[in-house]
Amino acid sequence: MILADARNTRNQDAPNPLANGGSCPDNFKFEDLIKQETAATLSFPNPCNTSQQIPPTVDVFEHTRPVLSWQHGVNVTLWGSFDPAGNAVTVNLGETYNGKTITGTPFAGNAAVGGVWYTGTDFPAAYRNTYFAADYGTSWIRNFVFDGNDNLQAVNSFATGAGGVVAMATNPQTGGLYYISWASSLRKVSFQPTQPVALAAATPVYGGSPLVVSFVGSGSYDPQGLPLTYHWDFGDGTSSTQPNPVKTYSVANGQIQDFVASLTVTDATQLTAQAFISVSVNNTPPTVDITSPVNGSTYSVLEPTPITLNAVIGDAETPTSQLFCSWVVVMHHNNHVHTDPAITDCNTAATLSPVGCDGETYFYTTELTVTDPQGLSTTDVVRLNPACEGTPTDNTAPTTPGNLAGVAVSASRVDLSWDGSTDTGGSGLSGYRLYLNGSSTPLISLSTTSYSHISLQPSTTYVPRIGLRQCRQRVIAVESGRGHHTGGANLV
Repeated sequence: MILADARNTRNQDAPNPLANGGSCPDNFKFEDLIKQETAATLSFPNPCNTSQQIPPTVDVFEHTRPVLSWQHGVNVTLWGSFDPAGNAVTVNLGETYNGKTITGTPFAGNAAVGGVWYTGTDFPAAYRNTYFAADYGTSWIRNFVFDGNDNLQAVNSFATGAGGVVAMATNPQTGGLYYISWASSLRKVSFQPTQPVALAAATPVYGGSPLVVSFVGSGSYDPQGLPLTYHWDFGDGTSSTQPNPVKTYSVANGQIQDFVASLTVTDATQLTAQAFISVSVNNTPPTVDITSPVNGSTYSVLEPTPITLNAVIGDAETPTSQLFCSWVVVMHHNNHVHTDPAITDCNTAATLSPVGCDGETYFYTTELTVTDPQGLSTTDVVRLNPACEGTPTDNTAPTTPGNLAGVAVSASRVDLSWDGSTDTGGSGLSGYRLYLNGSSTPLISLSTTSYSHISLQPSTTYVPRIGLRQCRQRVIAVESGRGHHTGGANLV
């Protein structure tokens, strides 16, 4: 067996013009004729006199690295770049080097299969003019995205568990992606459009005429990332194709009038979705104040406790006799609830079962929702705790919720979060309330420490506050937030 040393093997077709029959051999070595790619000037010095270049009559070669390389059995994926001196270096997929990032997650493979360029129109536009490749050993298919200069921009996982892929193709007439899974089947991947999601919000949704309402539909989206068109029907014969229009409703003589505004979003495949918002002009929601039971009162754990359900209710525009009441009694047990059927009398009664004081968490809430004929409603809630032996009187306010912050998700959406409060007085906490811009009316009541606000207006300043409601006493601790919604509204 003869073993050849490739680095020292001489190319018999590459004579050295400086050969002297002694210290300078007749021919160049192969390693003299090939160099690693560089961002600097490529140089091929003659080994017999490095001040001279190998003559152009001799073929020389520059090594071109693969666009991407990956290893067997370990998730190491590399792309090529150059250091400040122009020397070739490798960078991990997903990392940034010299201001450039190729997005993706490192992966492994052991039998790469040449794929196919997809140029059809039956897949979403994001896949057009991209490359699909596969790996036989690890059964994956990935999508490689290049720019107009053939520079790799992203590597996206497309399929896992595809089997031993050995060939890929597309149909130039009908589209689709085909591949052979050895040795079982020929498979086709086709795109089935999914309906977009319509999300609509509006502020305010009630008030006197003329009522200026800001609608927000820009939170709508398409699961495939397709672009959307918008159509608002304001319910009065007018419409808009803007994602976030402003509409003024005018109703004469102070008459109450309801409008149902609809948002229709349409994606590039002509699939649609709708969302609806009711607006009540010259109207306000009812007022509700539960007077019995008293918030923070107790019930017996030894025998059933009868309670009266009474409240002071009213409405500026509607007689009390025309308001609809719905009482709901809820037993809270550890991390779940048991809800009784609703009672539709405005003044009624209920009976509480004797549970609690056994080491587990029990309490009741009574909730009254009052709705006017136009659908505007208000809810009040009180809590009743088990009368455990030795239960102290709670005169200690809870701690203030802290670190209220906002993260921009889109031009109209901010995700708010805050640190939860603690209660050392023994009553527990019944939830949080979100206020905006100094309003004394909460935007929403919450049991969690986060909220996604999807109806913010760009270039508008908002001041959020988080209020806390204690169970036995109506003690309010308030945290004001500070943050910035990039490209949209300001939270200060």
